[in-house]
Amino acid sequence: MQQITTGLDHLHLTFSEAHSFEKIVSTLFTGITAQDFKPARKQQKWYRSTRLLQTTLGDTLAAFHSDSTSTFGRRNLLQVHGLAFSSSALNALRPLDLQKLIDGASELDAHVSEIDLVIDDTAGITPVAQIYEQSLPHRYKDFVRSTFLKDYRGKPTEPKLYGGTSIYYGRHGRSYCKVLFYQKHLCPNQRVYEPDNQLKYPYIRYELKLRGSAAQRQGAELFSKLCSISAFGGTSTTMGEAVVDLFGKHFAFVVPGRRSSRRKLQPWWRELLRRAAV
Repeated sequence: MQQITTGLDHLHLTFSEAHSFEKIVSTLFTGITAQDFKPARKQQKWYRSTRLLQTTLGDTLAAFHSDSTSTFGRRNLLQVHGLAFSSSALNALRPLDLQKLIDGASELDAHVSEIDLVIDDTAGITPVAQIYEQSLPHRYKDFVRSTFLKDYRGKPTEPKLYGGTSIYYGRHGRSYCKVLFYQKHLCPNQRVYEPDNQLKYPYIRYELKLRGSAAQRQGAELFSKLCSISAFGGTSTTMGEAVVDLFGKHFAFVVPGRRSSRRKLQPWWRELLRRAAV
């Protein structure tokens, strides 16, 4: 039987300039060294130096940006791209030691600036056609409850359909928090049509994208729960429990009712979250 799985798909961490690049890499990763990151010509905004960890095919797994030009908190930035967390044949880090990454980030007092958490439905629980129907502009307020769909400046923040395969729940723009729903096998940006990288089976992905202060605050709480080192607040919380808890705070498919805050979860969504938390 296929499962409901959870995990990370994107992570940005900032570090004090007191930590050397070599120490950051050795503390967070297994099987690679700082020398595996190669200098890049194109620089990240607000940084003078960029080094990339790439596959032999040129896909970027991680990027390290240093020598900040910002006058507001000079910290170095490590971006771990979604490919690094995936089971894709293109991922040279597969399998990534996620526990070492989390423990290392906690040990070095890293700050989370961006994080994407995912729930993957490989069990076929998701009623895809129903979700598209319930996310229409004239229906979503009855069926979707989300902190990211609040009206803004007197105008509704409606779900946005993208490319016929995805729905964004939240404000437009990379700097805003949102939830993304899509059918993985239909997403044109995943390179799943390549002969050596085809999916073993189609599945549905839900992504909770946290940015800015929400990412920093809730990312810190997440890492504290998942860290295995008690000195840094580690607990026995599983990834599934932590991801489901954050989704529960920000997003749900609900049964229509008079008061949004008291609406019950749709049975299929409740079951999906229950199995994700196991």
